[in-house]
Amino acid sequence: MNFSEKNTTNKLVFSLFVLCSLCLYGAELLNGSFETFDENDPNVFEQTWETTNSVRCVSSFGTENVTFEHSQNSQVEWPLNPAYAVHGDYFAVLSTGDTGSSDNDSIMAEIRQKIKFEPGEVFGGAYFFATGDYLGWNDYAKITLNPASRERETELSPIQIEFHNGKTEIDVQTVGDFRSMENWNTFEYEFTEDTAGEYYLTCGVYDRNDRIYKSYFMLDNFYAGLPQRLRIKNNLSLSDSQIISREMDISRKDDRYPNAKDGYDLSDKCLCDTTEEAVIYSDVTHYNDPNEPNSLSLDVRSEGSTAPYYLKLSSEGNFAEQTSNNLKFTFHGEAPAFGGSSILFQQTRCRGTSEDPNGLNEFYPVYDVRAAIEKNEGVIPLKSLPPGQYIHSEPYGSGVLYIGNRILADFNQNNKADMEDFSILARNWMNHQSPTGSRHSTANISGDNGIPDFVEEKAKIDFCDLNAFAEDWTKQCRQIEK
Repeated sequence: MNFSEKNTTNKLVFSLFVLCSLCLYGAELLNGSFETFDENDPNVFEQTWETTNSVRCVSSFGTENVTFEHSQNSQVEWPLNPAYAVHGDYFAVLSTGDTGSSDNDSIMAEIRQKIKFEPGEVFGGAYFFATGDYLGWNDYAKITLNPASRERETELSPIQIEFHNGKTEIDVQTVGDFRSMENWNTFEYEFTEDTAGEYYLTCGVYDRNDRIYKSYFMLDNFYAGLPQRLRIKNNLSLSDSQIISREMDISRKDDRYPNAKDGYDLSDKCLCDTTEEAVIYSDVTHYNDPNEPNSLSLDVRSEGSTAPYYLKLSSEGNFAEQTSNNLKFTFHGEAPAFGGSSILFQQTRCRGTSEDPNGLNEFYPVYDVRAAIEKNEGVIPLKSLPPGQYIHSEPYGSGVLYIGNRILADFNQNNKADMEDFSILARNWMNHQSPTGSRHSTANISGDNGIPDFVEEKAKIDFCDLNAFAEDWTKQCRQIEK
């Protein structure tokens, strides 16, 4: 049987909410990563997806898995060969034949699932198209949402998903004769008040005008629901008090917030009767939501933006003693946040002391947020705060959150891990100092549990950092080879 199923002190606390495109909250999409199946029992898969003709779940798929006809063997050349799963261990392959099923003469294959979407929810996933055909017989694949209601008075219309080629079909004309896409690509559709409702989701691949020379449509990591959030809490260990900030959203789609304005949200409003509000904001905007009584702090970006998020931490009150400080990151939702992109954080400043009046430290570690969530309950330590008076308008700390735009081992931030970065690691290891002119170029990126040590007497560059550097360098080499 080939069956796989994924199972999926009192403190000062304030939170930042990072809004992401990928999600799984309201709409219920079953078996979206195609992990649940049994090669010997089609009913297992069909408990989640209805199927027509040649549909399989596989761990890899390429030219060696198909039977070509006539002179195809010398002509077929797929750039991605074989393809592997985007998420999890398996993905679905739909074919107009010859995937090992008994449907070799079929001219189409489909999967279907009924699903209801609410306003604001999104539907997305990954797809890959490959063909053994050529123009003149323009085989194609498409993803369609057809209204589930058959009543004539329904106001819903069919929705056809647009692919990366700008069309609602991915076809031979797009990839070329006997070719495939260069790599997996993704799509996403957002539902509004006018389009929300119940649909039949249908994904299919179709022969055009013939029954020979097959084509293949691969699907993985389908998701549906409200946007997933990356929640950040800043914890300061104090005595008998708890201070909480208002929520903050970071969005990569600026068209959702036409009323957003530049400025800081530095409200003094208390969220608790016994405490004052602490503030976390990211340098860009505030927004008055007509559906909410209070304004929300936002960092509004275009969907394709790779700019980092500059975070500042602020509080109000008098700290009589040195106060320990950390951030805690958690994901809320089931789909991988930000498409699986790297999420890194580095503190850049903390309130100064008599020994360090400017609050600068060239050795603030660089943290892999995903590793922190997986191995350290999401906790990332920050530099402790010295005693003193704190006010909202003077942030006590700052940091940078990089989402998909920095490599962990890129110490000098030139967008690659190379010999210059290895030199920084070597010098850090030898004398715990950065090379001249390389402020913040620390190689402190890992520890025994994958999380860098922050306490000065423990912070050191060692084999853990070298191993993390080597992993990044190896990933980059594989990308160059591809």
